Amino acid sequence: MKCLISFICLRFRCTSQQHRVLQEALEEEGFLRGGESANELVKFDLNFSGGMADASLRIAVRSDKDLARVDRVIETIRGAGIHVFIYSCT
Repeated sequence: MKCLISFICLRFRCTSQQHRVLQEALEEEGFLRGGESANELVKFDLNFSGGMADASLRIAVRSDKDLARVDRVIETIRGAGIHVFIYSCT
């Protein structure tokens, strides 16, 4: 049986304070470890400029459990006022 892997790509623009909420949410769900990608199935990029942070996140989704983890992260960061742009799901 083949295992299909989909990727969800997200972009964020946030303040440095909101970035802490974003990082904590990603670490809580196991996507980041110490501010770095937790494994080869997660790619996280972050750039600071003028007090704002631009971040992009690419997450491999292999199961409904992974998708639920992504949903929890999105809910948490939207609650902090961070706009989330989902620009690719494959």
